[in-house]
Amino acid sequence: MAQAYTFLGSEQVTEILGPTTSEQVQEVTAQAVKSGVVFLARFPPELYIYPDEVALGLNQLAERFDEWSAIPGVAAIATGQDLNPANQLRDYTEITVVSTSGRSSDSFRWVYPVGEFQTVQPLLDKVKQVRGVLDAVEGA
Repeated sequence: MAQAYTFLGSEQVTEILGPTTSEQVQEVTAQAVKSGVVFLARFPPELYIYPDEVALGLNQLAERFDEWSAIPGVAAIATGQDLNPANQLRDYTEITVVSTSGRSSDSFRWVYPVGEFQTVQPLLDKVKQVRGVLDAVEGA
């Protein structure tokens, strides 16, 4: 199976899990081959020693970002982190959507529902909604 990502680098970092809990993880920076999306993935040390498992995880992420970038109206995807309401770090994806004409755009932060990362439908629905608003504003 061909890799869907390019490995860009990695470093050991401290991941904050809560107000008093943290752990050392290996943070990998990779780029999805088809879409060019650069993303981070963190692996606990006990998993990072298994290159096949790391490759599988990175490949799955890259394939998902490639799929998201192919959604009609999606112009850009960026990844980042912010704090959730409990002041814990969480990963998010910034999705930029363009109107059908390409004359206007809007973006939103997408925190994928837990357990639904493999399902693209919630994101398809959100992109369609945002694009519909952009198209309506242009037509007004």
